[in-house]
Amino acid sequence: TSVLIVLANKGAVSALPFSSGVVFLQCVFTALAIAGGRAAGLSGMRFDDFSWNKGRQWLGVVVCWVLPMVFSMKALQETTVETMVVFRMVSTIFVAGGEAVVFRKSVSLESGAAIILGIVASGMYAAGDQTSGDSSKWGYFWCFMYAGALTVNALYVKKVFDSLPQMGSWEKTFYQNLMGLPLILLIVLATEPVFGEGGFLESVLSLDFSDAFIVLLSCAAGLAVSFAGTVARELLSPTSFNVLGNASKPVTVLLSMLIFHNEHSPLALAGLVGVLGSSFWYGLAQQRKR
Repeated sequence: TSVLIVLANKGAVSALPFSSGVVFLQCVFTALAIAGGRAAGLSGMRFDDFSWNKGRQWLGVVVCWVLPMVFSMKALQETTVETMVVFRMVSTIFVAGGEAVVFRKSVSLESGAAIILGIVASGMYAAGDQTSGDSSKWGYFWCFMYAGALTVNALYVKKVFDSLPQMGSWEKTFYQNLMGLPLILLIVLATEPVFGEGGFLESVLSLDFSDAFIVLLSCAAGLAVSFAGTVARELLSPTSFNVLGNASKPVTVLLSMLIFHNEHSPLALAGLVGVLGSSFWYGLAQQRKR
């Protein structure tokens, strides 16, 4: 689902150049899909009606959950999928440090070495990518904001999830998306034209079949990755969850280069290989740690 959402989002912001608006559509789709499944009595989707007492506990989660999505969509408009991969890797070292402080979990020497390899390789990639001309200064700014938001997201959301074991995965996914809608709507209204000629609403209504299909595909991918991410957060530590996202990127990068015809210098490709290899090394180190 991580592979699908990145590629679908890259296509969606090309078909509908309103990055925050696409995120809004994805959250609406997810909330309505889960509400419909619950009304139909689908297995696993049975949970109580919306409760503000529960909702208040999700206010911080919503902010931490929405911002990485918004920043990633902004970044995708200004840079390549591969550059996003690197900045996601950079966030891992900050998550690992935060986990040691917040959850009192130490990082083994081998795991730390794998993370450091990823950071060094990230620098190689960034240096090589500068020569390709595919990433703007704003692209790097939004990627940096994305990495910072991911760090806070991984630590804070895990802490809240651990405090709410009585809520099921579908219920948590529903609250995230439903309560995220007002914040995302405010971001849309503040940053993108909504009404009038060339605005978001007119652009949505004028989508042709192929572009509408791509946007709908990104919405379906948003539902899938939202639920999968909720389940993974319940089972994994913040650092392992972050590295899990990195481990999906070899396929993402390969498909991105084939679909979007992105070209990279030898230095950038060497750095990219190092980033992806460090993710697998970290996974092996965690297995040996157990």
